[in-house]
Amino acid sequence: MGAGIPQAASYRYCFADVVIEPEGRRVFVGARERAASRRAFDLLLTLCETPGRVLSAGATSATACARTTTSAPRC
Repeated sequence: MGAGIPQAASYRYCFADVVIEPEGRRVFVGARERAASRRAFDLLLTLCETPGRVLSAGATSATACARTTTSAPRC
């Protein structure tokens, strides 16, 4: 163990048998990791970060699109 070296805090969003790991940009359904495009992952993350809120399609798209890098293909 590295004394004095803080570990990055990691967190997960879990619902039913779906687990989303934002740090590693990974999605699991059951025990299996599933592929998700950058856009799909950003949309899932946007929805997880706004629990209990209803977002318009435009707001959801804009928030998810803002997460992508400038090198990403079109939003």
